[in-house]
Amino acid sequence: MADVAAKDGSQETAVTLVGLILGLIIAPLVDENYFLIWLLFAVFTTAHLFANYRAVRGLVMDTLNRQRLAIVVTHYLGSASREVLSPVQASAREWPLWFAFMDRGHPIRLGTSLAALHPRLRLPSDIALSGLTVRCAYLTCVCTSGGAALLLTPPAERSTDNQQQLYGDEECSLAGRPSIEVLLRQDADHGVMIEAFASALVARRTLGELQDQACQPGAQPLTLRRLAAALQSEQSRLLPPLVAALSTTGWHTTRSLFGPGPYRYRSASSASSSS
Repeated sequence: MADVAAKDGSQETAVTLVGLILGLIIAPLVDENYFLIWLLFAVFTTAHLFANYRAVRGLVMDTLNRQRLAIVVTHYLGSASREVLSPVQASAREWPLWFAFMDRGHPIRLGTSLAALHPRLRLPSDIALSGLTVRCAYLTCVCTSGGAALLLTPPAERSTDNQQQLYGDEECSLAGRPSIEVLLRQDADHGVMIEAFASALVARRTLGELQDQACQPGAQPLTLRRLAAALQSEQSRLLPPLVAALSTTGWHTTRSLFGPGPYRYRSASSASSSS
């Protein structure tokens, strides 16, 4: 660290000296020539911004954030060979400008309050919700503008003999722009957050494709029942290989930079033990 700090200080000193020398040379040449002054200001400012932009583009980050994971998942879903991009490949496609990654699709909220969504869910009983919170480290919820919601468990928690993994008004139409809410359990670590956000990205991609198909002439409207069947199939087929391949391609899955919301739900078992 001392060596890095010394090099950083020496480079800053060298840049300051070079700037001082150039300033002493240029100042007499542009004296009271306002056009040349503004021209040089524009040239040097552009060069400064471009150099910083290229420096940022040259960085390779192996920690996943929302944009990097979205790049990886989008390429994975669009690739016939199901290729998972490495940090070097994903960094080449990442844009440092904030408006380059605006949420143009269905909004994804990570770390949503379960209490706020509970009235919109058509759960058979609170016992069913307690069972979900015990088994599932995260839950993915698709919320419609009409007030209905669809709750999905992680693929690893879906059994073939029990299809009551999906809760919602199954005949509700999915017109408009539904949101995707991700609920996290209190003990959810960074690996769980990565899988949860990847699950939401797969859900957003599947939802967008089904909505495009429903807009075709003569097509049936998209309902929660159709979406539930499609999401259950796509997430179970695509998500486990994707999550497993992240660590083998060079990504650090023990930390993340998603900036989740503050809300976490507690499982029924932990609540009873603490009391």
